[in-house]
Amino acid sequence: MFAKTLKLAAFAACLLLSGCATTQSYNITRVNWPPPPQDEIDVRPSLTKLVHENPALKVVLRVPNVSNNVTQSQTGQSGNADTSLNGAYDIIEKRLFKAGFVVRDRALLNNLMNEKGITSYKEIQSRVDTDLIIDVSSLKFDDPQDWLVSQDYLTDSGQPGTGGSGKVGEAVASVEAKFIVVATGEVGGIVTLHVPICQSVNCTFNYYNFSDDLSGIYDIRFTANSPDTGYIANKDEQTGQVTYLWGPGAGPGGINHAADLIAQKIVEALTH
Repeated sequence: MFAKTLKLAAFAACLLLSGCATTQSYNITRVNWPPPPQDEIDVRPSLTKLVHENPALKVVLRVPNVSNNVTQSQTGQSGNADTSLNGAYDIIEKRLFKAGFVVRDRALLNNLMNEKGITSYKEIQSRVDTDLIIDVSSLKFDDPQDWLVSQDYLTDSGQPGTGGSGKVGEAVASVEAKFIVVATGEVGGIVTLHVPICQSVNCTFNYYNFSDDLSGIYDIRFTANSPDTGYIANKDEQTGQVTYLWGPGAGPGGINHAADLIAQKIVEALTH
């Protein structure tokens, strides 16, 4: 009888407070992301001098064996990882070409070094006719270990969000590479570069919260306002976290877009 009385009292209190059920929703227009890992650029003066004195420097990419070194989670799609990364390498070569470099065929270099085991830089120089090897050891787009996660955001009213422990995330594309001067075999530079997706596209989210204390029903959801472009949104069904990923599309936020941004940073490191 006492428990029933408490329940009725609680119900009456809910009615006085305009009901027990509440719904809250808003658009998240700005997220305060944690800073991405700092770019690491270490280029020797000898390489900078070589690039400045040879505006049409001959370069070639050396890339990892895609099938053995890349998982599908790093490509932002469930499709073929080889196709995604080969396309990204093509984009990097295009950016180098636009910057004035003479770009040599990377397949020839990979055949010489990976299949025929040729490691003599003099022989490589004679066969490929190149001045500089850009040796890419890692190229990643959507690795969960690199995601940036935040629960600090503003709503469309300009006020801080009240999503509690709810979090949103963004992927970070990254590359690790060495610049090898073929004539001497010298490592002229080493770089690690990062590009968060939400620095390049407008990442907006929706927050929705329905709660009914009397019935015990609670529904908290984050969704992404993902337009029909290159990028996609991934939702973790256990935590509810929504993360923007570099997608397979050709538009802004796609892997090709990320590769071009990375390539611009490579060019800047070589020509600064």
